[in-house]
Amino acid sequence: FGLAPKDREEAIIARLAEDVVERGNHLNTGIVGTKVLLPMLTAYGYEDLAYAIAAQRTYPSWGYWIDNGATALYESWELSSRSRNHHMFGSIGEWFYADLAGIQPGSPGYGTVLIKPAMPEDLKQATGRVETVKGDVASSWEQHSDGTITLDVEIPANTTATVYVPADRKWGVMEGGQPAHTAEGVSFLKMEDGYAVFEVGSGNYQFTVHPVSAAYMNTLVEFFKEAGEFANDGAARALDVHLVAVNRFEEKGEAEKVVKHLKGLQQLLNNQRENNLISEE
Repeated sequence: FGLAPKDREEAIIARLAEDVVERGNHLNTGIVGTKVLLPMLTAYGYEDLAYAIAAQRTYPSWGYWIDNGATALYESWELSSRSRNHHMFGSIGEWFYADLAGIQPGSPGYGTVLIKPAMPEDLKQATGRVETVKGDVASSWEQHSDGTITLDVEIPANTTATVYVPADRKWGVMEGGQPAHTAEGVSFLKMEDGYAVFEVGSGNYQFTVHPVSAAYMNTLVEFFKEAGEFANDGAARALDVHLVAVNRFEEKGEAEKVVKHLKGLQQLLNNQRENNLISEE
């Protein structure tokens, strides 16, 4: 909120997180503090801790109420609370759609939209939908068991959205079966704090982030070939050889040989980049 000096913000949040951990991942806040606790932890990279608070089942917590028969929000964390139909601690609902689903206004009235989901390690999927004056905005993501991440986005008519996809570089993100930054209606903007950032228009999009694997590398190599990005056919054939080997040794579980051929792939790609045949990204 601009109350603390910029150079002290990280230390303050770190101390807040430490206090939560010391309390066994429980909050110790009332109506005012609870509203900002989860969003602030998430904004500074503590989404795992924020989720641990939200999923807590012992006192004080939302889960404690549920486990003791609550069907609505209480006025206080104690079961002896005077009011048992009180909206004050309902601010967690905003965290669900604004942080977990990542749906936020990019400008007043959702004239533009921001999609930036937080993905706690212990939460495998989340879905959110917000009604706006232009139509519904939706975000749904899943962290799959093989390491793949999918993010489905729905943007209403006459609206643009900035979408943050967790990835270490733009080539790691696919949309509609091709590198996202080449997909129709998708523009790559930048890399920022572990996200590949894209701008999209109205429509439905599915972004996919793959773990490094032979299958995914093969998709990229085929794309490079079709785009004419390799120096010569020899370089493309050499990459193919390594990809076939990686796939074969992955199936056999021969880790050392997989690593050997992945290093070969990296050397070839480095050579292509050093000769300005493919970009750093």
